[in-house]
Amino acid sequence: MDSEDRLLWNRAFDKFDELERKVTDLCINMASVKDELDSHLEERAAAGQKKERVFYVVITAMASIFSVFTFIREQV
Repeated sequence: MDSEDRLLWNRAFDKFDELERKVTDLCINMASVKDELDSHLEERAAAGQKKERVFYVVITAMASIFSVFTFIREQV
């Protein structure tokens, strides 16, 4: 091979190396975004479960109060 061919091959391999670095950086960025999204979704799910639990506690308390009120009214 003469020096011109070698130069072209070196440039091509340099471009491939640069492309590989970009793809690797992109994969790293996507992995971090995925981790952040997963943690955010887990936090939202936990918050939703907490709200649902509070809702059921309130409904149960209201039902209990209504039952006690009805029981007392029937006794009088």
